[in-house]
Amino acid sequence: MTRSLSDHRTTTARDPANTNGPPALTQLVAWQASLMSQDRFGPAGIQLVSDLAASFGCAQVALGWWQRQRSHLRAVSNPGALGDEAGAVRATRAFEAAMDECIDQGGLVRCPEPAGSPPRITLAHAALVQPAGGDLGAVASLPLHACGRVVGALTLCWRDPQALARFDPETLAHQLALMAPWLDLLHRHEQPLWQRATQHVSQRWQRSSRLRRGLGGGLAMLAAGWLLWPVTHELGGRARLDGQQERSLTAPADGFLQAVHARPGDQVRAGQPLLELAPQDLEVDARRLESEIARHQNAYMAALARSDRAQMGVQLARSDEVGAQLQQVRRELGRTRIEAPMDALVLEGDLTRSVGMPVRRGDTLMRLMPDQAPRVVIEIDERDIDAVRPGQPARLALSALPWDTLALQVERVQPAAHVVEGANVFEVEARLQPGAQAGASVLRPGLTGVARIEVGRQSRLVALGSRVADWLRLQWWRWNG
Repeated sequence: MTRSLSDHRTTTARDPANTNGPPALTQLVAWQASLMSQDRFGPAGIQLVSDLAASFGCAQVALGWWQRQRSHLRAVSNPGALGDEAGAVRATRAFEAAMDECIDQGGLVRCPEPAGSPPRITLAHAALVQPAGGDLGAVASLPLHACGRVVGALTLCWRDPQALARFDPETLAHQLALMAPWLDLLHRHEQPLWQRATQHVSQRWQRSSRLRRGLGGGLAMLAAGWLLWPVTHELGGRARLDGQQERSLTAPADGFLQAVHARPGDQVRAGQPLLELAPQDLEVDARRLESEIARHQNAYMAALARSDRAQMGVQLARSDEVGAQLQQVRRELGRTRIEAPMDALVLEGDLTRSVGMPVRRGDTLMRLMPDQAPRVVIEIDERDIDAVRPGQPARLALSALPWDTLALQVERVQPAAHVVEGANVFEVEARLQPGAQAGASVLRPGLTGVARIEVGRQSRLVALGSRVADWLRLQWWRWNG
């Protein structure tokens, strides 16, 4: 097959009268084989223009590719004929202008125009035929089509002005229709992925109907508006309810638990009895001390009858000492009944099964939370904590009350982070707004949910892009310093 192409080139060079004749089947097969032997667009384009120049006796053949609404010169035969760098730039612009002129008119453009041909605009072709000092006599350009769209153009130049009379453009156009798809395939294969995706979308857009274009444009505008319109930016995090204050009730003395009047979850009032310790031992001590006081008083009266002043002073002092001990025991008897110091909620201390259990002074028996709105603790990721400030509004949705949201206000940001499930988070304290405190009676410490803090207004695109940009910046610094 390669031999056939070489034989045809030799025949063409020997028989100029046959240069512009229609290519035979063997010549077409040779062109196809020569073109498809290349696996890259650049060498394939050079191979095509070289074969055409040799087959049609052209001074130059140029291949241009349609990109970004204009032609770009990609291959030219006999590039040495372009001259120096300035001449090459001028020739490139002239070729691209002629190709644009051909593609804009959607068909064959020849200069000079043969008699009886349809009128065409040939300004760029005339400039290519007769530049200052040029020696070209005839130019013809044909558009290249692949998959029903224009992909480029081919410009053929001859020195002999009569060459166009022997040129058969229809046959060449038919043959180029077979070779242009292969060039288009090579060109698309070499493009980056994003360019191929953009080109695919553009082609689908051009092929779609007006209705689809209108719907697509409307959806694109809605998506752009959704991404670019400034909205309230919120930072989300897990939240839990904690008591603002907690009180611990401890055993006032050593003893035994006698009665339990409240359990965790009970709402108690100030002065309401919660626990009772067994008073029997203290009552025995009180009776013993009362007996000692009576004995010392009797001794005091006997000394008074004898006018023994020294003994009177001794018995009076002993009576006062025992009286002080009795007052202490009576106070301890009063503390065996443990009462609620305030209106509160019992958090811990289910002792209903521990009646009779010995307790020691200072043992924690119950924990109470004052009857007020609990505080909200929000866990915010360390990457977002810089945007959180005291006073910012927030909203809370509890897992137990998913149908309702509670208004919050940020009060404090904890200075230290801690690890939760492998992530560094900061705890942000918030309080319920007055309107939300009306329903605080149904809130209990330990409830969990999700909270969102309003940190300002920005577009969704900026909110998403800033997180990605921060991550890329950190990774760049990590690997490059």
